[in-house]
Amino acid sequence: MRGAAGLLAALALAVSAGSALAAEEGLNARVRANPLRAVLQLETGQANAGIDVQATATLANIGQVTLRDALLRLRVDAAISVHPSRPRGMARLTAGRTVVVQWRVCPTEPGNYVLFIEATAAGADGSIYVAESPAVVLEVHGQAAQRCRGGRPGPVQGAPAGP
Repeated sequence: MRGAAGLLAALALAVSAGSALAAEEGLNARVRANPLRAVLQLETGQANAGIDVQATATLANIGQVTLRDALLRLRVDAAISVHPSRPRGMARLTAGRTVVVQWRVCPTEPGNYVLFIEATAAGADGSIYVAESPAVVLEVHGQAAQRCRGGRPGPVQGAPAGP
């Protein structure tokens, strides 16, 4: 316990010394609000293996400027097939606009799986914005009574193309 108290004291000293140094040297900073908001919803939180579930992503530009090259990736486990299997994108996402994108996901094995959306877009000044939706859990039961209709396993879907 004494080690933890000593560590906290050292951290407090370092923070106060850093603040004093920053004040002496005139630290300048700019805060930039992220205009992207992403939400993911599943048609159901429970499914049987081999049965499709619809995943719906909502991406909103709550900022006041148009964003470009917006891209949504559905991030899932390898035991989930996704269709269509590619990231979804749009050239422009104007200020105040909301778009809805859907995927069909099909769990291939029983288990509990975490899914979320990763969205990226560029500002007019070249700034890159990234937003992740809150994660949702898909609880999967039973063995696959039928085969999933298509798509690729999770981790490959949405991976950036090239270096």
